[in-house]
Amino acid sequence: MTETPQAFVAYSSRDSKLAELISTGVAKANRKVGKRIHYEPWEFNDIAGNPLVSPILEGIDRSEYVVADITYLNLNVVYEVGFAIGRSKTG
Repeated sequence: MTETPQAFVAYSSRDSKLAELISTGVAKANRKVGKRIHYEPWEFNDIAGNPLVSPILEGIDRSEYVVADITYLNLNVVYEVGFAIGRSKTG
């Protein structure tokens, strides 16, 4: 059985309305595309008391694709995009 490809979704939480829109869109996309691809937003790695960087970089490593919203330039998202490029991820 083939594992479902994963896409890591990176975006800034600076604009809460935009972040909510992206999060809702990710949930809808996951319901619609079923087992063809699974989108994993960064906030799924935001676990209280745990460092945030390691789980995010691990999420990017696990993913075949990376989707990043750069509506607002955010150093974290830019870093994640650079890390993904360095890991030869498709976007």
